[in-house]
Amino acid sequence: MVGNPLKIVAFNKKTTMKKAFKISVLMLFMVFSLPLLNAQNFNLVCLEVQPDGSVKATWTNPTGLPPGTVINYFRLFRVDPLTGAQSSIGGPLVGMNMQTDASVNANNQSYTYQVLVEYLEPGATTPTLSVSNELSTIHLTATAQTDLSGNQNGYASLNWNEPTQNYDPFIIKAPYNIARDLYSNTGFMPVAYSYQSTLLGVTSFDDPDLLTANACSDSAIYQIVVGSDAAATLGCAISSNVAGVTVSDYSPPQPPDPQYVSIDPVTNEIYFEWQNSNPIPEIDGFGFFVNNSGCTGVIADETLTTFGPFSNPSFDPQLGPISLAMMSYDYCTPQPDPVTGVPPSGVCVNPARNESNGSYIVKSSHLQATNLDCEKSIRLDWTLLDGAPLTVSEYRVYLDIDNSGAYTQIATVDADSLPQFTYENVDYNTIYCFYVSHVRASDGLEITSNSSCIQTPIITPPSHLYLNCVSVIDAGRVQVSFNVPPYPSLNNGINYGFSIKRSTLPDTNFTEIGRIGTIDFQEDYQFVDPNVKTGELIHYYTVEALDACLDPVAFSDTVSTILLKGQNNADVFTNTLIWNRYQGYNYAGSGVDFYDLYRTIQSERDYELHKTFFSNEFTFIDDYYDLLDIDGKICYYIGAVETSGTNTILDPTKPDTCYSNELCIPLKEIVWIPTAFSPDNDNLNDAFAPVVSFIKKDSYLLEIFDRWGNKVYRSVDVDEKFEGKYTRNDINNNGDDCPAGIYIYQFSFKNGKGQLITTNGHVALVR
Repeated sequence: MVGNPLKIVAFNKKTTMKKAFKISVLMLFMVFSLPLLNAQNFNLVCLEVQPDGSVKATWTNPTGLPPGTVINYFRLFRVDPLTGAQSSIGGPLVGMNMQTDASVNANNQSYTYQVLVEYLEPGATTPTLSVSNELSTIHLTATAQTDLSGNQNGYASLNWNEPTQNYDPFIIKAPYNIARDLYSNTGFMPVAYSYQSTLLGVTSFDDPDLLTANACSDSAIYQIVVGSDAAATLGCAISSNVAGVTVSDYSPPQPPDPQYVSIDPVTNEIYFEWQNSNPIPEIDGFGFFVNNSGCTGVIADETLTTFGPFSNPSFDPQLGPISLAMMSYDYCTPQPDPVTGVPPSGVCVNPARNESNGSYIVKSSHLQATNLDCEKSIRLDWTLLDGAPLTVSEYRVYLDIDNSGAYTQIATVDADSLPQFTYENVDYNTIYCFYVSHVRASDGLEITSNSSCIQTPIITPPSHLYLNCVSVIDAGRVQVSFNVPPYPSLNNGINYGFSIKRSTLPDTNFTEIGRIGTIDFQEDYQFVDPNVKTGELIHYYTVEALDACLDPVAFSDTVSTILLKGQNNADVFTNTLIWNRYQGYNYAGSGVDFYDLYRTIQSERDYELHKTFFSNEFTFIDDYYDLLDIDGKICYYIGAVETSGTNTILDPTKPDTCYSNELCIPLKEIVWIPTAFSPDNDNLNDAFAPVVSFIKKDSYLLEIFDRWGNKVYRSVDVDEKFEGKYTRNDINNNGDDCPAGIYIYQFSFKNGKGQLITTNGHVALVR
């Protein structure tokens, strides 16, 4: 027989999530063995371990269900912590929110539980199953603590598990309360009073005051109790088993009081001082522990209060502060183990000796020097002497340069200031070593730190930085070319870069316009300055090689652009050109050999070499009288050619050429328009057209209209003329003769400046 299908969901305290699938009632226990989501608004909140080891569980009712929902039953399960398998504790519970699992002994271990609820929502035909969170019992153990010698020291060590990792205060709420009762108390009642507490996540506690001052042995019982918001409402808690322990204390000596640890800055050996807290007849010596290691050494003379020098390969003062703890020992025989009868072994001394606990820890001062490369300084930071109540009057800073072996005091820092000092104006290629001493106020003793050394960067500037060319490449853009030796980009720890600077004055007011980085083993670099008034001003450029701190370590020469200027002398058909001396090629006798002038007389033509000038010539008058048929402007630029065979940095057989701006000079247009013509084939004024020079031919437009406004002729060809016939007209009788009479013309063109010129007039056609 198959029962009604069920729906299984998991509640969330904030949002109800339904992940449902149907099962048969007969398959219910198979489903329970599957891992299910915890439900935060239906929670298992209390597990109380009873004296006989049984577990009492208490849970909340589901909340957030629709009104009228019927809760059919609850069922408590025990969850296997390894497999997640669930075992039902008894049968379904109707109307009950608690149940006791008597089948376990939670005095011996922890158990995990989960609760299932089945309910039926209004109008639903299928019941819904939901599972609570998982919750574990707290299993507490209590053991007697022993010292390094194996002797019980009077401490009880408590350890327990966390019941859940969900720190929702609805489930579990800090703190863990530790309850304790002593055998020495009257009645020795279980868990008589609350003793201590710990935060959630802290699952251990060492009880230091179980024994009274004169007692050597006592017994105690403990219990851990923690509550929650829900548990407070239900009147229950999460409580552990009760654990008991008996401890003993055979009172070894008191540890000494270490005062300081000092470091020899040259040898890295340590020195330390202490005060004995025991009467000398009651102790026989001391042991010490360095950097939290085991027993580092034994001092078999109980009268000493200082020790050193001491060194050990296992610790290095350069890596951090040296910490020191100490202990005292006497010859009181430790009590044998109650089970084996064997006395405990000492850590530092003869196993028959009785050792104290370790003292508090004192730490040396640790100095760290940091190179502030870009500030040309070294910052010193040191830690304070830690542990002992030591009063320091001041700090003294010592320096040794390039491992000379002679430290010199360079500064005093007030004890109330921050433990810092900055040494300024450091040089490259130098080793600086420092140490700091703490001056004890009581007697002026200097307690020293480790030494800390800095090797400042080894800077090797480039052997040359040659600015070989500054050239205008087009309107508003200048290319700066320079050459350096083929260094790797990371040269002795310094990553070179280059700063390109520009000015309109030859020697001052340079402003950075850009930076570029180095490329491994590249010699030649180019930088394009994109926003330059190349046709208005002479610009001067220089390049600086920068170190990693962006400080200049090498400088190029200063090189100028070539500014070519000119004017049109229309009345004599000449252009006057003038340019500045190119300030460049400034290396080992090199310089400008000559200047080449390039010219183009048509915008669509390439430039051609027009004339060459000596290096001391800077003006030229260009006569264009024989060029009446050219467009409306002539363009020029100058090239400064380096003297061949003199530049030993670059290839002396391939001299550089650096170029000026392009200068285009508009020419004054020439226009003459006839007033009459007679197309009678007598070779005298047989056609009509404007006579022009120095205009942009591709802008030429001539249109002729009759007196009624009809277009009779149109031409865009400067070489074509109106022969008195209808051509490209509005009357549609191409080729016919136009009648004699007065005609209107409209003529337009662009001059050398690109200005559109339009003129109108009359012309007489005579037949």
